[in-house]
Amino acid sequence: MGRHIMPDDPKRRRAGELLGEGWSKAAVARLVGVSKTTVFRWASQPEFQQWVQAVRQQRKLEDPAAMHAQMYRVTAVLEEELSSPSHQIRVRAARRLAEIYGDRYRALLQSEDRKRTHRASKERLAQLMAAVKGEE
Repeated sequence: MGRHIMPDDPKRRRAGELLGEGWSKAAVARLVGVSKTTVFRWASQPEFQQWVQAVRQQRKLEDPAAMHAQMYRVTAVLEEELSSPSHQIRVRAARRLAEIYGDRYRALLQSEDRKRTHRASKERLAQLMAAVKGEE
């Protein structure tokens, strides 16, 4: 990737470190003391994205076990959000999990969708069969 320049602003630097550790943008905004809009703006800038990626890589090199534990916690929270009554939260969580785990998670989600669809189809067929038997 090349050389990564650390942001001069301490808040921006800390935000990049927290994002690199897996914190959400909303949590980072609270912890750093800036608005969510500011964190989203920073996160959209290529130089900042490179900084966050460099922090992630450094964390992986420093302590893979801690990074794995952090990703496990992030995954657990996101999987909980998949059960949220809010469609927006469910979609955001599914997208984030797909970003983290790539094709493996997408395949798992598709498999789960197929299972649910198959289960619903079987239940509907059973209802129809019961209705037909009731008419005889």
